[in-house]
Amino acid sequence: MNKLKENKIVEKPWGKEIWFAQVAGKYMGKEIYIKPGHRTSLHSHKKKEETIYVASGVLFFTCLDEKGKEMQCRYGFQEKIHVEPGTLHSLGAGHQGVRLFEVSTCHPDDSVRHKDYYKRPCNG
Repeated sequence: MNKLKENKIVEKPWGKEIWFAQVAGKYMGKEIYIKPGHRTSLHSHKKKEETIYVASGVLFFTCLDEKGKEMQCRYGFQEKIHVEPGTLHSLGAGHQGVRLFEVSTCHPDDSVRHKDYYKRPCNG
């Protein structure tokens, strides 16, 4: 059974997450809004595996290559990205903002922040 009886809204300095599904040990579902010109921290997950679907706007997906250099890819409407555990990544929006859907394994507290753009503490 879905643990969430109502959507859980998590405000972030870069936008917000709306958790619409959470089934312990199985999966989670989130709707994510990133404000124009903003991005998430550079983070990774130890166990969480996720697929991100672009519902509107343009997503700038930043990750690190094997030498630690940042690479950025651009994704548009109806494109998707699969993010495996351990991948350092950041999600960013262009001048219009971006709306995403994320479906992942159910590990709600599995973010390791490596670099933050809003002066929040890092734990990685």
